[in-house]
Amino acid sequence: MRTLVGLVFAVACSSGSKSEPPAADPPSSITKAAPPADAAATKTELDGIPVAVALPDGNVYGVAVDAERVFVIGTSIHVAPRAGGPLKTLVEVGIDEATEKPVVTDERELARQTAGQPEVAAAVRSARWREYAKNYRNPVVHGGYLYVQNLGTEARTSADATIERVAVAGGAPEVIIKNVEGGISTMAVDATGITIVTHTNAVLRYPAAGGPPSTLFPASPTTEQLKYELADGGTSVFVAKETYDKDYKLQDATIARISKTGGKPVTIAKKLSARARDLAADATHLYWCDGDHAGIWRIDHQGRGKVLVAKGYADALRVTETHLVWRAKNDTLAWMRKSGGTVETRQLPGHATIEAVDRDTIWLASERYVLRVAVK
Repeated sequence: MRTLVGLVFAVACSSGSKSEPPAADPPSSITKAAPPADAAATKTELDGIPVAVALPDGNVYGVAVDAERVFVIGTSIHVAPRAGGPLKTLVEVGIDEATEKPVVTDERELARQTAGQPEVAAAVRSARWREYAKNYRNPVVHGGYLYVQNLGTEARTSADATIERVAVAGGAPEVIIKNVEGGISTMAVDATGITIVTHTNAVLRYPAAGGPPSTLFPASPTTEQLKYELADGGTSVFVAKETYDKDYKLQDATIARISKTGGKPVTIAKKLSARARDLAADATHLYWCDGDHAGIWRIDHQGRGKVLVAKGYADALRVTETHLVWRAKNDTLAWMRKSGGTVETRQLPGHATIEAVDRDTIWLASERYVLRVAVK
């Protein structure tokens, strides 16, 4: 997390030599209590929604859950019992007080975003920050480990970003993936491996404990403007591909299925009228949000039976064993059974995001709070 002056538009770092990942922290103890919460962190509900976890300070940047625990990414990584109880610090992260670097900006994007506002553009170029030693995001819990992306010192677009894991029982984080050509955009974790999409739109598959990757889909040519989204569907991953012209007008939108063992991608949806966003998959079907806000689409893994299952604005789509969960218009939380039926809704608190879902609970983040909504 950084404190920035103005707005920052970051670009990918160099393709030259990569720096080594940060040294591992000293072994941390699962029994180490988090700092005491202030009075503002003692709320039991927020806008009528129960509070599951309250961080002592700072905001929540990610949530992962298993059958027993709730893992929370703040500045550090915390864990609390799912049923309620004291918050513990799993991995502690401090501030590197000596670090102060100029922000790297994407001048083309900066010019577009600040057209007619030269003073804002100048402030962005001169912005400076204090860096945290690590920038953890996007937690996934699987097989006794918590996997996280460490965005590194050039947050969001760094080619030096790593993937680390830490045992849920405690211990030092272990770097298992580093020096990824093109940087790490998004990841999915399962029992046998880790699938990532890079900022150059390559789809790579790594062993669960790290090691050399296999390429499921190569990086796209620099002359193409593409955007990929990733969903894990058992033995396959699903990738939404968009192609744009020089004016960033959508030319084509497709969805492909790629076996985790490799092989040629199989297109299961093509010539979509709008880009596919927020892909989510279960054992039999793939779901996505329509880029033109028409609603939520479903198709089976073989590309059959495409159907609109919910109408209206939708994003942040998640899927459980029984339900679809998404954010509807006007910051409304919505969910419905996958088999169809009534769409249930409730108003989200200000700045709340959908962070995780499981068999019967939607987990939200709003500022320093993790909230829980029961799904029936």
